[in-house]
Amino acid sequence: MSNISSLMLQIAYTPRADSNARGYEDWLREIDMPFFNSVDGILHYSNWKIIDSPVGTCPFTHFDLMFLDPDGGYDKVFGNPEVDNFAAGWNDSWGT
Repeated sequence: MSNISSLMLQIAYTPRADSNARGYEDWLREIDMPFFNSVDGILHYSNWKIIDSPVGTCPFTHFDLMFLDPDGGYDKVFGNPEVDNFAAGWNDSWGT
């Protein structure tokens, strides 16, 4: 995946404590990643979970990497009503 884009965003977060018991990891694979990977302007999107932090306590448990098209990807993604609605739904279901 090297040289996929010169513009990458890291989105760091911690979902609700009961998220895994409610199927969060399956939701990420089946809903979240396919949605974001289909958005115009996003070249690649992936989710990551921190299992162990070798440098001490990490202030978040998960992060996403979003590689944007350097030619207008940011503007296509942010302010996109579908992305805004999806993010609001994530917050309602999983956010703290």
